[in-house]
Amino acid sequence: MSNAGFSEAFPETDPALQAGFTSGEYFAFIQEVLNSSPWFSAIIDQKRQVILSNHQLFDKTRFDNFVNITGKRPGDVFSCTHKIKSGTCGISENCQFCGILRTIRESQLLNKKATNECRFTASENNLMVAYDFRVTCSPVTLNGSTYTLLNLQDIGSEKRALALENVFFHDLMNRLSGLSGLIQAMKTAGSPEERDEYLHLLESVYEMVLEEVQHQRQLKAAEHNDLIVNYQLLSSLDIINSVCRQLSYHPVMENRILQKDPCCEDFRFATDGTLLKRILINMLKNAAEAVSDGETITICSRRKTNTVVFNVHNSGMIPHDLQLQLFQRSFSTKGPGRGLGNYSMKLLGENYLKGSVYFSSDESNGTLFTIELPLAEP
Repeated sequence: MSNAGFSEAFPETDPALQAGFTSGEYFAFIQEVLNSSPWFSAIIDQKRQVILSNHQLFDKTRFDNFVNITGKRPGDVFSCTHKIKSGTCGISENCQFCGILRTIRESQLLNKKATNECRFTASENNLMVAYDFRVTCSPVTLNGSTYTLLNLQDIGSEKRALALENVFFHDLMNRLSGLSGLIQAMKTAGSPEERDEYLHLLESVYEMVLEEVQHQRQLKAAEHNDLIVNYQLLSSLDIINSVCRQLSYHPVMENRILQKDPCCEDFRFATDGTLLKRILINMLKNAAEAVSDGETITICSRRKTNTVVFNVHNSGMIPHDLQLQLFQRSFSTKGPGRGLGNYSMKLLGENYLKGSVYFSSDESNGTLFTIELPLAEP
């Protein structure tokens, strides 16, 4: 923000200025205070527009100076995807779940400090970026007008550690316990056929453990822009058969029916098979968790003019309020420390495979998750 703009917000009649500060000195003093914060900090007005921010905030975003960031709302500053679609920060249906908006309103309404968590997805250089913040808002009064001090503490690493603890390590221990039980059962197997069956189960459990470790490594590399995409010419039906085989012994598929759609097409196209299978496995797991025993989950592939499409369908419906938050990192209906599955589908499918990941869900048609990829040679 320029000195002129600051003088308009805090005119010379302010008592602090009358005590000896010039408006330029007052501007510099508050700027130093904001810059001393380790977080992204800004002073905003009653319309949620930035009037002053620290270096950390505009260094992190696409704005290169105070003048350009002045007058912007949080969704503008971070290029929130919902702001991009609606045109204005705070008016889309999804914004009702925004932790930043909720905290600002709470602080302004009650005129006191408020703290919440916020997660949202932004677009930077046409790539999806996820943020997790601890939001703190406090009222500040200057020259008879009340403003809001907004602090955003990045808690992405904290959320990732919680997810590793609650999901990865928990699932890994369960798989290793299963391996131990199968080894003991093999020792007492009464026939070669029985031992062969146990050996087959051991191999499946091993593949599940390896798959989970690889997924966590892929996700970490993807978030740090270090993931290498390996394009190969592949068969769509081979991919579908592979993911169905991988999940055939997975606990999530117990008492569920997994089948290929009769209209499934087989064609060859170029993609990274490992990443695509990871996305489809997450879609299938979601579908299995959404239906009851005995219900069917369908997977399908088809070719369009310039794209290829993979669908996973189940008969359940996702409640509307959950639909509005589905692809956000750290969002899950299963409790804290989860929510990486849906987020990783979109991150890998759009940032790295250059496709589109989306869904539709209603009571009549059930839920259909889709990944649509460009049809191109390697």
